[in-house]
Amino acid sequence: MLSAEITYGIPAGLPVGALADGISMTALFNNQINITFQPDGSVIDGAGNPVGRAMFIYNNRAARGTASAISVIGASGRVKIWRYDAGANVYAE
Repeated sequence: MLSAEITYGIPAGLPVGALADGISMTALFNNQINITFQPDGSVIDGAGNPVGRAMFIYNNRAARGTASAISVIGASGRVKIWRYDAGANVYAE
């Protein structure tokens, strides 16, 4: 698989709302996303507030079959990987 085949985002026709943990896709800033874990595991924003982040990616040669997400809950630093389940039309753990 080539890196040019990987796209950040949600393929057309798939759910665009928040994941089951309540975290929605984080927009890129300058074509990147920064997630910095604190010593206690949490993830905070510039003001020191816990912030959840979610990255959605897929292979553009097989978008529906490869749609995935990675979410981070800011307060705890919990990381979860999700895959799109076409039968249920949701991203599942």
